[in-house]
Amino acid sequence: MRLTERAPAPVIGMPLRAESGGGYTAMVVRAARRAAKGTGRMQPVVRVSIVRCAPEHFAELRQMMAEADPVLRPGIEAMAGLLAFYVGADEATRSLSNVSVWTSLEAARQMDTFQPMLELGKVFVAKGATFERPIMNYATLWRLGGSAVPGAAAASRSW
Repeated sequence: MRLTERAPAPVIGMPLRAESGGGYTAMVVRAARRAAKGTGRMQPVVRVSIVRCAPEHFAELRQMMAEADPVLRPGIEAMAGLLAFYVGADEATRSLSNVSVWTSLEAARQMDTFQPMLELGKVFVAKGATFERPIMNYATLWRLGGSAVPGAAAASRSW
């Protein structure tokens, strides 16, 4: 999709769904894929996983998330199609996040069966965490460049 083309307003923020076939989301995903063909541009997928907890559990779960780095990093870094992976914490909402960027939906879905992450999830639940489901895999509609400097984003408008 070119920057000058407008997508229907309801598309923004709508996650891709595992099922294929009908429905508005499936139609939009197919249209986006058709628009991307022939452009030579990659249309990455942004995967968002959120964990929430009670205030009294936040500090412990945040520490557990930080300590998970050496357990999870090698396997995640070895996955085909990974472009970026961010782990975050927001004390105000008592939430932790894993946000990753992948070359395709298929690449992003490797996380669905990544055993070290699944096992660690059980430990988090035992400590009071609640995982938002489903995990969201967003089709990329547009992006800004990698700089917070005003005007610098214009230099990097495509993947």
